Amino acid sequence: MARRHRRPARLSPRARRTWLGVAMLAVLGPIAGVALGSAIDDVRDCQESVTLRVAAEPAIAGVLTDHAMDWSAAGVPVDGVCISVDVTAVDSASAAAALADDAGIELDLGDADISDVDPFDVWVPNSLTWLSSFADAPGFFDERIDSVAEADVGIAVPESATVSGVLSELPLALNDPRHDAVSLAVLRGAVGVVPFTPVIDRDGYDVMSLPDVLTYNAGDVEEPLMFIEPAPPVPALDYPMLVLAELPSPSRVAADAFRSSLLSDDFPQRLPEFGFAPAGPYPQLPDAEEIAAAIELWDRR
Repeated sequence: MARRHRRPARLSPRARRTWLGVAMLAVLGPIAGVALGSAIDDVRDCQESVTLRVAAEPAIAGVLTDHAMDWSAAGVPVDGVCISVDVTAVDSASAAAALADDAGIELDLGDADISDVDPFDVWVPNSLTWLSSFADAPGFFDERIDSVAEADVGIAVPESATVSGVLSELPLALNDPRHDAVSLAVLRGAVGVVPFTPVIDRDGYDVMSLPDVLTYNAGDVEEPLMFIEPAPPVPALDYPMLVLAELPSPSRVAADAFRSSLLSDDFPQRLPEFGFAPAGPYPQLPDAEEIAAAIELWDRR
């Protein structure tokens, strides 16, 4: 399963609730693949051992790693399978390009900067909209799809700035929505129930998720950013857990066990510290026509 690629103003209520999580984010840094052992001390209980390889959007890779470490330390073999979890931060466009090669389909990722990606079993991108890219590869992912977190999308402005969150009144520094789910969320809002005409300007205000704003502020910055909820609201990022359909049995056991831990253990309680919110059940797949209309709006800019 080799993959080779070209490298091609005010805080919202949720932001106030999560602002104290900035200090926690100081521990986040570039995350390499970190193998986390699970229940391997007593090898007599292990009929088989497997490492579950998880490629996760960088914004959520840190909290996934923290959870996997604790879950692994407290874990026991599942159906005789001893599990370790290897979480690697991979931008969603690069992961999508790698999977498209495996699926035998072509993706239009615009001007995305694509990195080489090692093989993986589970993908946690930043948005369910990525599934629309695999419409020509039915059955490539497991039928069960769960969102493991949500993140608001809004306007990031310097703390000294005084601006409203009215999207039609602000110049916005959007990126190609073919690879940037945050920009796609704003453009989906623009063609949604309460349509508006975005002012797209490369020198405008950045559009960011709340976790990305908190991560930025946790670094060595001259002036922190403030997260402003947009008006009208735009779709949130929903971080689905996508399991490759053709996994061998031990890896599927590991994927199911790890997914259950993300939905029912203390993982949802960790999320607000990092700017995320727990995801609701039964995620709704984005409308393909809405995505197409949002991309068309970008192309007409």
